Amino acid sequence: MRASIDRDAGSFRDPDSWIFNAGDRILRRIPKDLVDLIGRPDVATFLKSEVTAGRLIESVAVSEQDAAKLGLEPAGDGGAYLSHPRLPFVSYPYEWSATMLTDAARLTLDLQCGLLPLGVELKDATAFNVLFSQGRPVFVDWGSFRTPFRPDIWYALGQFQRMFLHPLLLKAARGSTPTQCFLSNLDGVPLSTVANELGSRRMWMSPSLWLDIALPYWVESRNRKRTTQSESDPALHRRPLAVRSDFQQSNLRRIRRMVDRLETKFIHAGEWQNYALDCHYDPAADESKRGVVSEFLRLAKPATVIDLGCNAGDYSTLAAKTGARVIAVDGDEGAIARLYARLKISPADINPAVINLGNPTPPMGWCNQERRGFLERGRSDLVMALALIHHLRVSCNWPIDHIVEFLSALTADSIVAEFVPREDPMFRAITRLRDEDFADWTLARWHASLLSKFDLVREIQLPASARTIALWRRR
Repeated sequence: MRASIDRDAGSFRDPDSWIFNAGDRILRRIPKDLVDLIGRPDVATFLKSEVTAGRLIESVAVSEQDAAKLGLEPAGDGGAYLSHPRLPFVSYPYEWSATMLTDAARLTLDLQCGLLPLGVELKDATAFNVLFSQGRPVFVDWGSFRTPFRPDIWYALGQFQRMFLHPLLLKAARGSTPTQCFLSNLDGVPLSTVANELGSRRMWMSPSLWLDIALPYWVESRNRKRTTQSESDPALHRRPLAVRSDFQQSNLRRIRRMVDRLETKFIHAGEWQNYALDCHYDPAADESKRGVVSEFLRLAKPATVIDLGCNAGDYSTLAAKTGARVIAVDGDEGAIARLYARLKISPADINPAVINLGNPTPPMGWCNQERRGFLERGRSDLVMALALIHHLRVSCNWPIDHIVEFLSALTADSIVAEFVPREDPMFRAITRLRDEDFADWTLARWHASLLSKFDLVREIQLPASARTIALWRRR
């Protein structure tokens, strides 16, 4: 099998360093100059320390013998192939909480600052270079390292601002989420957008915004009105004599402090993040629910679990304790931010993501192939749908068969689903302004739909509650 056949659809943006899939590994082709750069003893030592700290994805050179066995084309011109472990779940910036985006920004800045004294820089600063593993950001683009054109200037700074600083400013000032910022523009938030959102008075009157927003916007506006020197002009890239990286280091540290200040302004007052406090569970029913879910997880023995409508992640944590790798998704950014905060204190094999289940993330980018849709990435051995399916019926107005089809698309084996009947206080609360009677929403109708694809393993009614939880296994 030739490497070009398996080339990843999203790797075309860097023609010098492309990747493709090889089972449980990700392979990357790099050119000779990058082989030489990362092979320098001082650079190799720094990169190894970042891998050990969990901030940089592990990388191992592929031998010529292994490359031949894999059917790889010769790297040629002194190039080489690197092998990286495949992370269990890939989430994109438009599926992060603002706190996750903040940590990804810090990681990018810290890596750039650490590379500069070695005469190395990141040639790009896209948020897509960062993935999350067990609630921690990891930089994955080994093809991004290069020798700087000029040590006093980071050419990727503008991209960093679009991908990180501008969205964080809008979050702090307007409450805009990363989902809102990135879904409409994969390249981040343009300077003109953030300037218009903040307003000229606010930009010029705020010292923290003057250097990063007001002045660049003024320069950009002036440059539109006149012919400027092309960025491709070699004079712009000529390295000044005796110029060091001190200025750039100082500027990046200033931006990092700004990122830290912005994070303190985030308010996570999501609609469902306090759901556990007022979900009308009797204490006995709540304890029983945990026991039932634990029992079903032991019966199913899933290697991977997706927790739909995870809220702050109580049941995601329960699943992770059984040894499963968990994808925890919720449409409320505040709930995911709470879960992410928990993972920073107590790491677990849980990967949080902000997903509107009524409108899951579609395939994105070039020909809708560059970034895979959520339904393709989220498929797991077991789906947990706890206190969720009645919301899909009422809030999303999905027929029961559509709900079953949705759950079926995400599971390879089993479903643990909680049925909330019409007489339940929570069901009454979400339908109080609706004129429908939802007469189809019965346990018998729910069973009939599931039985078209699954077998009922066991069903238990919670004490002091009309709710039931059942384990279903695919036929």
